[in-house]
Amino acid sequence: MSELDLTWWQLQEWEVASVAHAMSKMVEPVEQLLDRFGDYLDPATAPPQLVNWLSSSIGIGLSAEAPHQQQRLLAAAPEMLLAWGTAHGIRLLVSSFLDVEYEDVYLDENGASGVSAQPGGRMPGSTPPHLHVRVRVPSDSPHDSRTLQQLLAAAVPATVPFDVQLEEQVP
Repeated sequence: MSELDLTWWQLQEWEVASVAHAMSKMVEPVEQLLDRFGDYLDPATAPPQLVNWLSSSIGIGLSAEAPHQQQRLLAAAPEMLLAWGTAHGIRLLVSSFLDVEYEDVYLDENGASGVSAQPGGRMPGSTPPHLHVRVRVPSDSPHDSRTLQQLLAAAVPATVPFDVQLEEQVP
């Protein structure tokens, strides 16, 4: 109940006016919170504690010491989670985590679907599946390869072993 919802005649009663004033003061913080609710769900403006919670709730939780990396991953999460486990999703994950361009992430896979040009011929690719992730990173940027390995372990299909190679770019 807001003071503005009362008529002029009702506000002339001091009891009604004081109760209305007290109620509006009690509800004011809740109204302010609800007015800014969208800001709490936006990774760019959410408080660090909420960024931690949001990222861990969708499976991309990082240590609390990396808030900017968490914000980048959360911003890319809608598209990344739609392509989770695919080459596109893995490239998005790596580029968002390391803050590099999408084109600087290269995936070399050895297995594929294909056909042989000759009946009974050899199929393309090799027998054991493997993924090699190669990333060009700026030489002056810090990168946490251990955390990247953990994120990739969650994103790459469990039956596919992988390795990561970080190549430093010379400016």
